[in-house]
Amino acid sequence: VLDQPIYDIALSNSNCPQMTPQSFLAYFYYGALVRIGMKQFSQSLQLLLVVLTCPTSCLSAIQADAYKKFVLVSLKVHGELPQLPVYASHIVSRYAKSPSYVLDLAEAFKQGDAEALQRVIEEKAQQIQADNNAGLVKQVQAALQRHKLQRLTKTYLTLSLAEIAREIGMEESKTADVEELLFDMICSGEINARINQSTGNVVFEDYEDEMDVGMVAKMQDKLAQVLELAQRISEYEHEVVSSEAYIRKTAALEGDRHGAVPALGGYDFMDSQ
Repeated sequence: VLDQPIYDIALSNSNCPQMTPQSFLAYFYYGALVRIGMKQFSQSLQLLLVVLTCPTSCLSAIQADAYKKFVLVSLKVHGELPQLPVYASHIVSRYAKSPSYVLDLAEAFKQGDAEALQRVIEEKAQQIQADNNAGLVKQVQAALQRHKLQRLTKTYLTLSLAEIAREIGMEESKTADVEELLFDMICSGEINARINQSTGNVVFEDYEDEMDVGMVAKMQDKLAQVLELAQRISEYEHEVVSSEAYIRKTAALEGDRHGAVPALGGYDFMDSQ
C-alpha cells in the first residue's frame, strides 16, 4: 500500500465514510513507523514530512510525536538535523524550536560528543521510554561512530585501525571492533575503502563515477514517476482553468481592469471560507 503514490483523496466513499485531518495524519505517521521497522529510513522521512507540513491551526499530538521521530531518523541517516521546509506551519516550526530531549541529542550528535549523548539518554530515559523512542535512540547512538568515520574519509587518505579507533571514540586496543565496523560500512556502501591486513592500515578511496545497472534502473524509475506527476499536474491545471468558477473570476478581473463593474457583485468565487 505504501509503495503506491497518493495523488487524489476522496473525502468520503463506501470504504471510508469520513476523512478527517486525524485520519490523514495517522495514515502517513503509521506509514512512517512501518518504514522505520523495515529499515527504510529515507522513505520514512518523506512520510514524516507530509505529517509535519500539513496545514494546521493547532499542534496535533501526531505531529508532535512525528517531529521527535523525524529528528532521530534524520540523525541516523544524515548525521544532522535538517530545517523544516519553509511551507511548514509556523505552529509546527515553533514547536520544533522548543526545548526537548531530541534537540539535546541533536546538539550532542553535532558536536560528536559520545559522552554528552549518553548523558542526555540517561537523564531523559523516562521521556524516551514514554515516547516509545528507546529503539531509535539506541540506533542514533550507534550511528554516531559511523558518521564520525564517514567524516574521516573526507579528511584523510590513510589511517591505521588504532588511529580510527581513537578518532571515533573507541579504545585504540579494539582494532577488531573497528575492522568489523569498517567491513560493515564498506559492504553497505557507506564508505569506499580498503583494509591492508599486513600493515593494519585503511586506505580511503573515491567512489567511481560510473553508474551500475541498478542505479540506471533506479533513475529511470524515478524519472517515470516525475513524468507521471507532471502529467497529473497538467491535467489538474487544465481542469482548474476550464472550471466555471475560474472563468467567472478571470472575467470579473478583466472587467475590473477596464473600469467595468465586477461581475456578480464582485463576489470572489475563488475564496472558500
